[in-house]
Amino acid sequence: MALFFSVATLAGAFGGILARGIAEMNGVGGRSAWAWIFILEGVLSKLVSMSAYWFIYDYPATARFLTEKERDEVQRGLTADNGHLGNNDFNMKYVWQAIGDWKIYVHMVIRMAGFCLIYSFSLFLPTII
Repeated sequence: MALFFSVATLAGAFGGILARGIAEMNGVGGRSAWAWIFILEGVLSKLVSMSAYWFIYDYPATARFLTEKERDEVQRGLTADNGHLGNNDFNMKYVWQAIGDWKIYVHMVIRMAGFCLIYSFSLFLPTII
């Protein structure tokens, strides 16, 4: 969560500068500035997605950066966190229990109230100012 909010803050801080730089690219390569926004963001997205194949591991057993001791510890933690529910122990009754639990809806309202305030300030305050 800390990384998410930090990156959101950085995006807000440098988004205007980046937008100004891209606006200056109007006419470069015979394209409008708005087209360059899609081109640059698309190229960056493609680069990140292609590099993710080598940087993101699907499971601790395949993570080369872990030692054998660390791998065992991560596996133990995953097993402990999983509790009595395994990957193959899904049952629809748990979904219906969650849908019928009033605490889910209270938590949803609390989170939405907090996030609406946080994001309205972080995303729109720079534009308003």
